[in-house]
Amino acid sequence: MPIRSIWRHALQGELQLIIGPMFSGKSTELIRRMRRYQHAQLKCMVVKSKIDDRYTNDSLVSTHDRQMMKANPLTRLEDMGDEFMKYDVIGIDEGQFFTDPFQHVCDLIPRAESVTKLSAVCAICGSDAGILTRWNVDFAQECL
Repeated sequence: MPIRSIWRHALQGELQLIIGPMFSGKSTELIRRMRRYQHAQLKCMVVKSKIDDRYTNDSLVSTHDRQMMKANPLTRLEDMGDEFMKYDVIGIDEGQFFTDPFQHVCDLIPRAESVTKLSAVCAICGSDAGILTRWNVDFAQECL
């Protein structure tokens, strides 16, 4: 299905974004929301990138504390074809790995009905952290 058709269908729904640095609980929040929609008897599907193999190579979204939910691994969102039309709610984990139909997840912020911005916790001082810096003996790496 062409991207225009996907967007046209998506405009009938609602776009919710969950953003934040690594270890801020984005996947945990996605799973929580999806379970809530399932409880409401809505037909739900979770999609994840095939390159995301954290904690499992299976067809599962996994959080850092090992909460898991069934997911459909895809290389591109377009690979769903018309499949997405069968669902009331579609959750996309690690959306930054999909560059179709948008280049950057940040480009979706103005289009979203809601944006939830989560913070990580600084392992040194315990304060909220908007950027995660991972320290290694040899280098510091910023992880957004």
